[in-house]
Amino acid sequence: MASRKRRKKESPVKAVFLALIAVVIMVCAVSVVMSVYRKISKDYENLEQSISSSETPGETIAIENGVVTGWQLTDDGYRYVNEDETYVTDTWKLIDGLLYHFDENGIMSTGELSQEGQKFTFSDKGYLKDIQADLSWQPESTGENLDSLVKANAFFCYLGEADGPFKPIMYRKATETKVMTLGGESAPERTTRNSMRAYGDYVYYLPKVKSGQAAGLTDEELRLCDSLFRMIPGSGEKELIAEHVGGYLLLDNVIYYSQGGTVKSASSGTKIAVGEKQYRVIVKDGSCFMVDGMNQPVRPDSSGVLEIGDRIYRIENDQGKIKYVKRAQEQIGGASYYTDTVSGQYQGIFRKDSGGASVIVQEPYGVQSYCIAGQKIYYSAYVEKDGSGVWYSQLFKTALDGSGKEEVSGRFPGMIGTMYYYENAGEIYGEYHPEIWNRAYGRIVSIGLDGTIYTINDEAARTGQSVSDNDMLELVMVDGDTVTCLWHDVVWNRSTGITSTLWDKAVQIKKSDRTLLETGQSLPPEEETEAQTDAQDGVVIRPIGGEPTAAPDADKPTAANPGAAPNPGVDPNADKPTMPAASPDADKPTTPAVPPATTAPAQDEVIIKPVD
Repeated sequence: MASRKRRKKESPVKAVFLALIAVVIMVCAVSVVMSVYRKISKDYENLEQSISSSETPGETIAIENGVVTGWQLTDDGYRYVNEDETYVTDTWKLIDGLLYHFDENGIMSTGELSQEGQKFTFSDKGYLKDIQADLSWQPESTGENLDSLVKANAFFCYLGEADGPFKPIMYRKATETKVMTLGGESAPERTTRNSMRAYGDYVYYLPKVKSGQAAGLTDEELRLCDSLFRMIPGSGEKELIAEHVGGYLLLDNVIYYSQGGTVKSASSGTKIAVGEKQYRVIVKDGSCFMVDGMNQPVRPDSSGVLEIGDRIYRIENDQGKIKYVKRAQEQIGGASYYTDTVSGQYQGIFRKDSGGASVIVQEPYGVQSYCIAGQKIYYSAYVEKDGSGVWYSQLFKTALDGSGKEEVSGRFPGMIGTMYYYENAGEIYGEYHPEIWNRAYGRIVSIGLDGTIYTINDEAARTGQSVSDNDMLELVMVDGDTVTCLWHDVVWNRSTGITSTLWDKAVQIKKSDRTLLETGQSLPPEEETEAQTDAQDGVVIRPIGGEPTAAPDADKPTAANPGAAPNPGVDPNADKPTMPAASPDADKPTTPAVPPATTAPAQDEVIIKPVD
């Protein structure tokens, strides 16, 4: 029988191993398939985005095809594009804190640029680095024959006539024809040709001169040079923008100016009073010194005087020391007002205009002093002497032509010498001598326009010096509540007045510390003084010893002396007289002699002579 070969049985381990291998192979295959799928999906996504971008223009393409804001370099130079995609053209522009200029083609300026009297210098980066005034620049004709004319919003400003490079600034409203002086006639604002610019409501001015002109300037003019100011015409103050300025530019309410090789900016300046208000008197080391609005000593011109309103100050040195103060002539409406003797007799008030001079106010015993306030002439005059030898005075006022005389105050003992009107205070201030028949002692009084008189209390200030009982106060200035005076002690007698001054000392008192001066009733209208009766009978009263004569160069009215007065229009440099004859100290304050008695006999100090 044939034998069969038996089939071998497979191991279970081997089967498990093969199954595992098959699983691994399957997982790998699935992973590869998934990876391929993801890659294919990503490629399709990128493709779709690329197609979408090519079919719809986006922001990047728009910027590349438009104008980029900011700097742009061209073949001709740099240009600047505004946010509204326009070029900056023919103007200035502030960019990142620096100033640039662009010409009419929109190209940034480089090197130097001359424009309206200024020379502008730019850095190699194009920004402005210096400004200097172009003193050779001449403006084009404006069609009006006015020097350096500029036009602000509401005003025309130009230069008036004067010798030398500095000239007063004149202005008028655009709707009016009246011409006024910037700062006032008594202390006008001045500048040089082509130095003014108008912007908004302001007029700007930067006085400058060529090097060859500096030698002929006064100290005050030299201080003004290279200082940049601005002012609204008609206002009472100006602004000092900066000193040592080379040139300036006005742009968008900002002032750009060069100083020390650097361009700086400002929107306003330091406020300074103008006209009479700019001057102040300070007391130092027992003396009075005049300073200006920039707190600098006032240095006068060759005449040595400074005229402020109705006052003339003699300035003694370049530190502004005040030697004395005297009365100036009043100038109103083309007429001059001053005091002088009437027919060789007592002092009267004169008015001089194109038609000549004429006396408009006179009194039986003369006018002591006067001032003009509110278009009225206020003056003080003797009115009577009582039985005990006390002289009484009274205040009056008239129109500017001398008409309409009115009593302003009642009678008061003594007399009021020099009178000044301070418009800011709304009061008159004068030098009062309450016992002029007995001594030269003097005080300061304030006078209201209604005739109310106050004596300023000064006891606290008048200390530290021994006096002869002839000490007096000379009014220097009223500023706010402060009254500054020179306190003098003098040698005096009733017939010659002051013959010498012993010493001077500056003092300050408060005008608010004052006492009412009691005044009595005026004389009844029907009652006449003996002097008035004499005058009506054809005689005049003259002091014994003939006509009192003033010093040949007398220039200060000694208003209370009824026999002497200065000549009108005299040299302001002349020293102050002591009446009736000049004393060795003729430049010191003068208190007049006592007025003559009202009785006729020669031995009683007067002589009655017929009128020629």
